[in-house]
Amino acid sequence: MSNKPLWHITLLVIFLNATSGMYDAMIVFFAKDHLRLDTSTLGLVLSVAGLGGLIGSSIVAPLRRRFPLGKMMGVTILSLGFSSLLIVFANSTWLLCLSLFLTGLIATIENVCIWTFRTC
Repeated sequence: MSNKPLWHITLLVIFLNATSGMYDAMIVFFAKDHLRLDTSTLGLVLSVAGLGGLIGSSIVAPLRRRFPLGKMMGVTILSLGFSSLLIVFANSTWLLCLSLFLTGLIATIENVCIWTFRTC
C-alpha cells in the first residue's frame, strides 16, 4: 500500500469497468426492444463506438501535450458519465449513435490516460 495514487486509480478503474460493463450489456437490449433495430442496423450502430475510438486515439496525443494527466482523467470521467446519460434520452437511432460515438471517443482517451499513469 506504499503507492496510494496507484491504488486509487486501480479502485477507480474497477468502478469504471463495472459501470461500463452494465452500459455495454444494456445497449443491445435497449436497441432491439426500445428502438426496434434489426440485427444489421444494430451492427452498424455499434460500429459507431469504434469510429469514436479511432478518432479518440488520434486526438489523445495533442490533448495530453496540452493538458495534465489529472485534468484529463477528471474531464473524461465526467464526460463519459454525460455520454452514457444520453442514452436515457435516446428515442432515435441517431441519438443512440451520438451516445455510442462519444462513449467510444472518451473511453479511448480515458484508457490512454489510465495506462499512461500506470506505466509512469
